[in-house]
Amino acid sequence: MKSQATARRILGNFFTLSAGELAARVVHFAAFAYLARVLGNTEFGRVGIVLTVVSYLMIGVTQGFDSVGIRDVARDRSLLGRYAGTIVAIRVLAAAVVWLGLREALKLGQLDPQMRSLLLLFGLTLFTGAVSLK
Repeated sequence: MKSQATARRILGNFFTLSAGELAARVVHFAAFAYLARVLGNTEFGRVGIVLTVVSYLMIGVTQGFDSVGIRDVARDRSLLGRYAGTIVAIRVLAAAVVWLGLREALKLGQLDPQMRSLLLLFGLTLFTGAVSLK
């Protein structure tokens, strides 16, 4: 009886996560299709370049802590609060360092002001990625 309730809960959680992931992907696709139509080829290309640069910079923020944290918390759930707080703090600090490094690198580069502004603005998403508890 208990295993049947557990199986239902797991299945329900799976469907909820799947529906959320599907909805997020549909919204993501719709947003990009809309941006491509509104911005045109050149401006949308700039957004694509900026997103690519920021996604590579995000590697310096996340640093692979997801896998380590998930593994250790799966072994001992009492570590969740300590790990989450520590990992988020390290990530926020890393996001600040990476964003400041980006700002300084952009001062040295020969980019047009619009591209520089886009990189700095989209670079702020490093902080939202840093506080993500996925």
